[in-house]
Amino acid sequence: MKLGFKELGLKAGARIASYLLLKGSPESLAKASRLMRVIAPKRHKSKIDFVREKFEQRHCALMFALKILRDKT
Repeated sequence: MKLGFKELGLKAGARIASYLLLKGSPESLAKASRLMRVIAPKRHKSKIDFVREKFEQRHCALMFALKILRDKT
């Protein structure tokens, strides 16, 4: 199957975003959300913006979730 430039870009963007998400730091999560916003459909962009703001603010719920993830591994 031959992929066009758009499909290749989406695939590469998804790989980079998943790598950043697995890193698990607030900074990498904010970077991943910025990348996801670029490749997401228009209807999801405001939701991604909301979540990215929480990552950038180091919201207490986010920090708690990251602590659980780090302690689990």
